[in-house]
Amino acid sequence: MCVAERNRKLLADFFTHVLNAHDLMPIDGFLSPDFVNRTPLPGTSCCTEGFKRTLTITFCCYHDLHYTWTNCTVKDDRVTIRWVAEASHPGGVIGKQGVIVPVGRKLRWEGETVVRIRDGRIEEWLTRQDEASLLEQLGALPLVLVEN
Repeated sequence: MCVAERNRKLLADFFTHVLNAHDLMPIDGFLSPDFVNRTPLPGTSCCTEGFKRTLTITFCCYHDLHYTWTNCTVKDDRVTIRWVAEASHPGGVIGKQGVIVPVGRKLRWEGETVVRIRDGRIEEWLTRQDEASLLEQLGALPLVLVEN
């Protein structure tokens, strides 16, 4: 198996066994000791422990969260995955504006994750997602302009 195939398989296994299984037990076997999350949640760090905290919060917010790949591109040590996420929101998430109540239907949003791999482990993680679509589905958008 060539390096590109190994890197693609590593990410496929990570999505299957960690993200879609909502299981942090195997995560240390996937992440490099020098792992950096370039998109941590506010209040979490960019190291492995902060990434675990980010995932724990995400799994609590969306109990049945599932990612489906729509595209995967591998170039050298970089893997770019475009995905669609689907999940239910049980509510109870507290934000700056108060509690976000459950919406009672499946949520769906798209995103892209770019990963750098070194020595067969994930060293760098960056995710961008359509947060406006997600917030709109949660009822947090559109924002209402209040004139003074």
